[in-house]
Amino acid sequence: MCAFCLNAQVLSPDPKLDGSWCRAFDLDLREAYGCPHDAGWGSLCSESGWTDAEILMGLMLPELFERKDNARSRSETET
Repeated sequence: MCAFCLNAQVLSPDPKLDGSWCRAFDLDLREAYGCPHDAGWGSLCSESGWTDAEILMGLMLPELFERKDNARSRSETET
């Protein structure tokens, strides 16, 4: 899941788009997806807000748990 989120991020010279996630992603072509039936939505539409923060926190959790476990192991060996 982590690899998918990182690979699905937009790479753009425009700082407003760079690093964002598009509304739809074509898994086979590995690019932003848009179809003519999406009235009012372009292929690079991206809604920012709470979802971005949730994804980033989810990507950071394994590292936080690892740090906590390492700190616990060090404290147990010191006592």
